[in-house]
Amino acid sequence: MFFFLSKTLDILLLPYTWIIVSACCAVFLKDKKKKRIAGFFLLLLLIIPGNTYLVNVLFQKWEMPPQSLEQIPNQSTAIILTGVTKLNKKPYDRVFFAKGADRVTQALMLYRKGKIKKFIITGGSGKLLEEGRAEAVELKKFLLDCQVPDHLIAIENQAKNTRQNALLTKELIAKDSLQGPFLLITSAFHMKRSMACFTKAGLHCVPFPVDYYSMDEIDNPMEYFIPEVGPLNNFSILFREMSGYCIYKAMGYL
Repeated sequence: MFFFLSKTLDILLLPYTWIIVSACCAVFLKDKKKKRIAGFFLLLLLIIPGNTYLVNVLFQKWEMPPQSLEQIPNQSTAIILTGVTKLNKKPYDRVFFAKGADRVTQALMLYRKGKIKKFIITGGSGKLLEEGRAEAVELKKFLLDCQVPDHLIAIENQAKNTRQNALLTKELIAKDSLQGPFLLITSAFHMKRSMACFTKAGLHCVPFPVDYYSMDEIDNPMEYFIPEVGPLNNFSILFREMSGYCIYKAMGYL
């Protein structure tokens, strides 16, 4: 039920949803004052979340800063959170990645450098109305294709959200007697909620945030002024994550 409600709430929280509602109100409301308010709100929704500079500042404030490789303990067990593949893309003889592929590619890099001794991949199907292919299985397939030995990869393929990632990973670690130190790898914007969930579950992890949306600097001066679709989409991702953090906090998951 929580999974269903969270997916439904995602739609309601999208700025695109607000834009459509505001546009409809501005067009169809008969009260002129309400039409002006809706039009003004629509203008704000198009300008503010679409501004590259403002959205970048928000991401800089929210995302956990990157760790240098020297800070990562050697012989760690990596815990990789899924949410980065295109499961609906054929053929199924390989893994197609979406935004967030850093979660597994940088983990592979750490393995090659001797920082990682074992992988735990956690994540099931993200489909709402039917059971799909588990993403943890797909990421394991990718690591196997990259010549990582099978016995170094453990998977948890039932979790549907971050809280379940933490709880089911803890069960897997206990069942298989896996040893730390544990290195938690997920997107930088998702790391704050992830670390809180794993800490709540009783797992002490070293964070290794990847997949950054923020930039250290903006090259094109026009991006300070001209609204764009890209920042609007990024703002949607950030706003949903911040909302998710607040909901998890209210539910006692953090």
